[in-house]
Amino acid sequence: MKVLLLKCCAIAVLLTACQNPETPEVEGQSAGEGNPSSQFSDYQYSMLGPGPVNYGAAEKRRQPMDSLAEENTTGKSFRSVHGDRPDYNGDQNRIASEVEQRSGVHPGSVIIMGHRAWVNVMFDDNVSEDEQNEQVEALEQRLIDVLPRYEYQVVINDRS
Repeated sequence: MKVLLLKCCAIAVLLTACQNPETPEVEGQSAGEGNPSSQFSDYQYSMLGPGPVNYGAAEKRRQPMDSLAEENTTGKSFRSVHGDRPDYNGDQNRIASEVEQRSGVHPGSVIIMGHRAWVNVMFDDNVSEDEQNEQVEALEQRLIDVLPRYEYQVVINDRS
């Protein structure tokens, strides 16, 4: 009975000593990466240290974390709250500003769904229908030049 109890205790000690320590992100130490005082190893304060099995992992843990390698830098990255990133609101504002630059044309709502964009425009009362069609074609071509990721459909609305 005593031998079985000793074997269970030995297995429990081996299992707990052979665990890899947590990464700095898990323990919340990544907030002060530039601060050397935040780069401490918690085994320095324990009585027995990390154990001989974990010396290699403890040494790797002392090295500072390179956050640039961990950051997703694709266009729609929402992992970082810093910096500008393209979104639908910016595209809608860009399309509306292109419509505003044309004389006699007033922007309405801009609706974007997937790869399609519907642009509602209103013309002044003194613009004929032929001029409206010419301006719609020119506006569609200009929008394709500015933001080529969408298929545009310009919708003419009444100014009432």
